[in-house]
Amino acid sequence: MGIVVSDTTVITNLLQVGRLNLLRSLFGTVIIPNAVKTELDAMHLQELTTTSSDWLTVYSEKLLDIELVDASLDSGEREAIALSLEHNANLLVIDELKGRRVAEKLGIEIIGTIGILLLAKQRGKIERVAPVIREMISNGFWVSPALLKQVLISCNEAS
Repeated sequence: MGIVVSDTTVITNLLQVGRLNLLRSLFGTVIIPNAVKTELDAMHLQELTTTSSDWLTVYSEKLLDIELVDASLDSGEREAIALSLEHNANLLVIDELKGRRVAEKLGIEIIGTIGILLLAKQRGKIERVAPVIREMISNGFWVSPALLKQVLISCNEAS
């Protein structure tokens, strides 16, 4: 897959429903910037970012392109976008709409939580998307009813 960079939200969304392993099984190694590590550590998820993690790598160098990224984004989003730019990442894993728009304007290919689930189903990593999305919704994940319907139709899980 090449270089895959992640923001915080997709990691925490998948972790809440016990599906964080999907990132590893789909992409192998995922790189996060220091600001994302800080956000995960603040949520008491240090075990994800310790040196013993063999698939989640923290990039702690200074990012040269950080000034090119919209200052209204949070630091995790800004650094994830800057890291993607600086290292010509193949994919940025990000959910927040504003961050996605900024990344797209900069020519960065993106995927979010729902895209991860769809890709996982296509590659046989999960059988069904609907139960995972429903569990995420019960944990506070928000998706518009129209998008949910569209996603379930696209993966032949609409009822």
